Amino acid sequence: MTPALAEQSLPDHKWTIMPPTGDRSPNARFGQMVCISSDSKRMVIGANGYNNFKGLAYVYDLVTGSGDRAQHWRRTKLIASDARSA
Repeated sequence: MTPALAEQSLPDHKWTIMPPTGDRSPNARFGQMVCISSDSKRMVIGANGYNNFKGLAYVYDLVTGSGDRAQHWRRTKLIASDARSA
């Protein structure tokens, strides 16, 4: 089964993001919740089904650097530390 994608379009941008390799579970529900900042430089993508529905979020920040990585997305994984058992 193919993992979910998060896809979002804005007037001058289109992103398609796959979950990181270690988190590619069809039950994770990656991309069902997506929020993009008004300047299009930050995205938050939820995966509320991750770890038996305890959930997590990925924060992607657009970073400007130099050389081969002049502009790239930096990913931060946030896992709920206060998740309750169902």
